[in-house]
Amino acid sequence: MHLKELPSEEHKQFIALHDELFPQTYYDGNEIVKRLNNDRKVIVALEKGTIQGYVYFETNPIFGEGCIEYIGVSPSHRKKGIGRTLIKAALYQLFTEFSINEIQLCVSIINLKAINLYTSAGFVEKYKLISYRSN
Repeated sequence: MHLKELPSEEHKQFIALHDELFPQTYYDGNEIVKRLNNDRKVIVALEKGTIQGYVYFETNPIFGEGCIEYIGVSPSHRKKGIGRTLIKAALYQLFTEFSINEIQLCVSIINLKAINLYTSAGFVEKYKLISYRSN
């Protein structure tokens, strides 16, 4: 498995995986690809030309803040440590390349697998979202 920033030739594969994993979310795969720049990145776990998983994060270096927006692993590649590896790669890049002081993320309280992944990476709960309503 190789970790790298999302190559342009893998955009379609990334979009398909993201839209499969997060079918009704605030950024679809196309929107994430459009948003990519120096402060918004996708790191993918690739093996034999197949994206096994990815992490999308955004930074605001002026304020020393970063946010992990999405992390997803293909169902056929779960329980192999890919999620943990992607989190570590994102954290490394955020803390070293961007000199981020604080990293935030938001996860559903019922998504216990994600919560376990994040707490194992050192995240702590700061707030609980009581209610959310989309337009």
